[in-house]
Amino acid sequence: MGRRGWLVVGVLLLAVLVGGVVAVAVVVPSGPRGVLAAVGSARTTPPSTVPTPSSPGPDDVPGQIAYALEAQARALVAGDRAAFLAAGGPGGGPVAAELNRRFDALRALGVTGYQQRILTSERRDSPTEHWYVLIATKYCLGPPACDYADVQVGSYWTPGPDGVRLTGLLKSPLFGGGPRPWEVSALHVRRGPRVIAASGPAYAGRLPDLSARAERAAAIADGFVVGSVNPPVYVVFFGSPAEAKEWFGDYGKEHTLGRAVRTGTVAIEVLVDVEGAGPDLDNVVMHELGHVATLRDLTQSQRPEGWLAEGVAEYIGNNGRPISQYQRRANVRRYLAQTTGSAHSILTGTFPQLGKETWKVDAAYGIGFYCVHRLIERFGRPAFLTFFAAAATGSVLGAGEKTFKLNWPDDVAEDCIAFARNAVR
Repeated sequence: MGRRGWLVVGVLLLAVLVGGVVAVAVVVPSGPRGVLAAVGSARTTPPSTVPTPSSPGPDDVPGQIAYALEAQARALVAGDRAAFLAAGGPGGGPVAAELNRRFDALRALGVTGYQQRILTSERRDSPTEHWYVLIATKYCLGPPACDYADVQVGSYWTPGPDGVRLTGLLKSPLFGGGPRPWEVSALHVRRGPRVIAASGPAYAGRLPDLSARAERAAAIADGFVVGSVNPPVYVVFFGSPAEAKEWFGDYGKEHTLGRAVRTGTVAIEVLVDVEGAGPDLDNVVMHELGHVATLRDLTQSQRPEGWLAEGVAEYIGNNGRPISQYQRRANVRRYLAQTTGSAHSILTGTFPQLGKETWKVDAAYGIGFYCVHRLIERFGRPAFLTFFAAAATGSVLGAGEKTFKLNWPDDVAEDCIAFARNAVR
């Protein structure tokens, strides 16, 4: 019967408060498509080399912890397992298993930058003296010029005659986009020219094929990069349904098959539910890497309208197949038959009302797809990408008129919706 039909679930826009920053998580349907979930910190300058701190005094517990964290970070990048475990005592002490798993996963992922600093620390004296420390971590996967991601991890430390020891390590919290896969899973990794592909044990045997699929998707996504520089590398985690629900936090999106999660200033990591995607796996991967290519260069405050962000990802995921085979066409037809108003109002009005009926979510993605298809067909890909970038930093109205030299509502939006109506007849 060809590809499966899609069940669309959840709301489309979910606001998440992250460290005082309101981030938007765009929830996707449970078909061959995905989402951008912005859970990173506010845009910051990529970290510079952190100097080695001076050795703290015996009574300076926070200073000792900071010193241990810096030594541990350097050990990870250098590949020195013993020095990495030393924070927990000889052999890693009570956190040996946790530290070994993280060391193995991050080294396999190709960590080339890793920094840790104390965000907050609190002394606690019950039942005995120990310290709770929230660690702010920056990590970089892939080439040295890769994008730094951010994560915050809770930890427990106990001072003793031989210095302070790490005695407990928590998972990063849901509201911070955690836990990251390398925190909780034994990962298998293949690093290719453009993609770091990772999976849990369940898909280790399929990883060569999954990696190849991701490399093909990356080659397509690279053709839609917004900005002057391609992503240094795409990071894709292929998970089971259980892993896909745990990794990067659930946010109620247990039925989504793909997510592109902003994990730092520009870093975006991709999650794919392999079993759920089934025969639509290639479409899911292309859609998600399309989000990385088009949204990576934007700041947290620069967001294209929903139809535009999802429409271009749909277009990339469709990968040139005839529009007559596009699976959302029936729900687009249904939506357009029931909707009145201007073409511009139809485009801008589809996403805000999502979540009421799942078929409308499906239709909204489809309307975005048809409009993006028409814009690229009519004006060409370079002009479209210029328009996309301008719309993300300003408005669709202004970007359309500046880029295409036409009146957006009357000459462009109307043409887009007319194209969609004709395509779904």
